[in-house]
Amino acid sequence: MAVVARRPQLVQAYMKAQDDKTRGLLFGYPKTAVQAFDSGDVLAVEQQRDLLQAEGLPDASFALSRQHWREELAVLYQWYDMLKAYGISEGQGTRAV
Repeated sequence: MAVVARRPQLVQAYMKAQDDKTRGLLFGYPKTAVQAFDSGDVLAVEQQRDLLQAEGLPDASFALSRQHWREELAVLYQWYDMLKAYGISEGQGTRAV
């Protein structure tokens, strides 16, 4: 796995992180989604998949919470729009090593 960040302090913090909650926040995932993942209060995998497909979005890198999925969906739209602005399409720029 490679970890890339604009600031070396973020890479160091990620490498020292002991739990998914800390890692999720470092990745910039919405706090509500991180808390829901930590407590297990997230949408079912199938429900999230169907919702994202209906919205025309690729798979999310985080689980949407049951209570705040609309706000979290707005974050995904912002990320997706940013990728499109840089000319990166779904699946580009990511690969397993």
